Amino acid sequence: METRNVVARGKETTVYSGIIADDTGKVQFSAWNDYGLKEGETISVKGAYVRGWKGIPQLNLGDRCEVSRVDAVFDIVENGSSRKTVADIVKVGGGLDMTVEGLVVDIKAGSGLIKRCPQCNRSILNGICTAHGQVTGVNDLRLKIVIDDGTGAIGAIVKRTDSEKLTGITMAMAEGLAMAQGEGVVIREMATRILMKRITATGNVMSDDYGPSMIVQSASHVETDVAAEANALLDELEAAL
Repeated sequence: METRNVVARGKETTVYSGIIADDTGKVQFSAWNDYGLKEGETISVKGAYVRGWKGIPQLNLGDRCEVSRVDAVFDIVENGSSRKTVADIVKVGGGLDMTVEGLVVDIKAGSGLIKRCPQCNRSILNGICTAHGQVTGVNDLRLKIVIDDGTGAIGAIVKRTDSEKLTGITMAMAEGLAMAQGEGVVIREMATRILMKRITATGNVMSDDYGPSMIVQSASHVETDVAAEANALLDELEAAL
């Protein structure tokens, strides 16, 4: 829970915002009246409305909203994240702390060793920041990948820590490769270590004209028991005959 003052319809108003969660996921909310909301309590909300920002739904508790305390008990999604298929994500457009599992089927340009603006942290090209002009860039490491779970594919941007974990290539190794053989070698080496590997990724998903994209907060490899998977598939086939 947090509060902030905004000007709405020419009048300064206090907005109460935070995150509400149930056993299906979580969503950001903004309450335009003081309902006395407290962290950890269970509430029932009627008459609220939903708006989206880049595909991420946001719950708004306006003047006509009714809020009551209830004794219902349910399981909050594990670790605050909700596991979804890519098809689920495409249907809703986006959300907070979503988890997907699938194969890395592509690695995009802009992966590998990149440079960021020291002032705003944006990635830069040829020493030019769109906000601050000519700058001396700071090295960073990232992955821009495509994850396919069989129901669809989603783009994902992976930060340095998880890029190192998924590929085994550290920043020092990447800088050494770039110095010795050129920056293009870094992305090729990362690709050999991540393509067609099964991973699980958790992050916020936003949508634009190109579809949904995840900003990954955490990622890890998924160890697959090939024999068990094959036996399960065989059982399904035999049951269908």
